[in-house]
Amino acid sequence: METLSNLTSLARLSIYGCGEDLRCEGLLPLLTRGQLSHLDVQRIPNFFGAWDPMWGMQEEQNKRTESKLQYLETDEALFADQEIARFTKEQEEAFHHLTSLQQLRFWRCDKLQHLPAGLNKLQHLKRLGIWRCPALRSLPKEGLPSSLRELDVEDCGTKELTEHCKQLRGTIPKVTL
Repeated sequence: METLSNLTSLARLSIYGCGEDLRCEGLLPLLTRGQLSHLDVQRIPNFFGAWDPMWGMQEEQNKRTESKLQYLETDEALFADQEIARFTKEQEEAFHHLTSLQQLRFWRCDKLQHLPAGLNKLQHLKRLGIWRCPALRSLPKEGLPSSLRELDVEDCGTKELTEHCKQLRGTIPKVTL
């Protein structure tokens, strides 16, 4: 992935089934200085697992422009493995740098009990998909962004989560359960 860091014009990146040795090193410059707007990572265990999302941020801060990432999908609990129950403070802060994100999907995060805090700060988020996250207990306490137009929650969590999502009908134009 290090060699990708120089491809600052790269707009879309989809990586599928490349084995468990592939890691995301070199991705930070694409997220902070590049044109990357679409990132899809599937069937690569621990792709984000060894990455400290704050590593290199001080250096990048001087060069940084607003992230252009609009779409992010992964079948791994971002920046961790599928055994994660909740995000660390640093991992949650990493989401705050994805200011242009419009679509976010969590898929098959088997142990994930809580979504990252601060999702409500993603002012451009339009679509949130959460699929097959059976341990998910609730939506973030702070709520969801007012920009959200679609919430798709399937095969997830408790009856309380389902009821909470039903209550959002009318405030979010499209809620699918």
